[in-house]
Amino acid sequence: MVSARSIELVPFPENLRVRSFLHSVGDVGLHLHGAFELIVMLEGRLFLQTDRETRILSEGDVGLAHCWQPHGTQRVGESNRMLVVQIDPTIASADIDFQRRRFAMPAAPGSGVQRELAAMAARLHLDAVQQRSGWALQVESHALRMLGFLLQLDGGVVLESSENMFDPQEGNEIGAALRRAMDFIVDHYDQPISLGDVAAAHRTSADYLARLFRSQAKTSFSRFLAQLRLIRAADRLRNEPRVTVLSIAMDVGFPNITAFNTAFRRSFGTTPTEWRKSAAPPKHPSRYPIPSDHEDLDKLSDLVAAFRAARSTP
Repeated sequence: MVSARSIELVPFPENLRVRSFLHSVGDVGLHLHGAFELIVMLEGRLFLQTDRETRILSEGDVGLAHCWQPHGTQRVGESNRMLVVQIDPTIASADIDFQRRRFAMPAAPGSGVQRELAAMAARLHLDAVQQRSGWALQVESHALRMLGFLLQLDGGVVLESSENMFDPQEGNEIGAALRRAMDFIVDHYDQPISLGDVAAAHRTSADYLARLFRSQAKTSFSRFLAQLRLIRAADRLRNEPRVTVLSIAMDVGFPNITAFNTAFRRSFGTTPTEWRKSAAPPKHPSRYPIPSDHEDLDKLSDLVAAFRAARSTP
């Protein structure tokens, strides 16, 4: 999961520590990068999975991917459109713990917190596109305001390690050990593997690996394995309509259909059969084109205006 092939380099513009763009996305496997990423859904739905949670984002929702946090996406339905803001962590140099922070996003759709973050991100992107006098400074100011807003909510959770476990530095031995274990799980997830099997393959103890998962990844071996199997199953449910749910459940490593259905509903909020219906690729090309940039920018302007109007209402 966390290997050289899944590490991305975010290309920030010259002399700017923020990058924003409008995007439509399909299935993106688990990957990570050093940037802090904020996603604002403008249209459609998207399944977002990180090492800490799984969520389905709908129009108006905001999702977060933290610095060096594994995350992946899967399309739900025919199409989607989103605004993505990526922030270089050096912009928050005043907070020495920033790269190790993990913020919690309120789960309620359209919550006040999500609306405010969405409006901030929209304003940031509009300034970046319009490039009026002093625009670069304005863009970075918007980014800092977003981060400050998140910090004021609850400060987030700071990971215990003095180094981020997913930072691919050669000297980070703890991170390297965890990455090797995760890579082994990715290669053998469809088999009945145990934590002891992973430990034996790397000549270490199961207790040591269990502590690594708890302290560094903030999850357990069993949950990590289950989430990986569910991601693979969801992909096959969408792309292999003639394969039964039972066959897919067994192929990805679940011991029986009951365990699979229970785990799937817990993570996706629906049954495998309903997921297959909602996430199936369209049988015919959609009549509705992906919105143009002008339409997207109008939608962002409306989002900012609506939020300002709501704030000014007594």
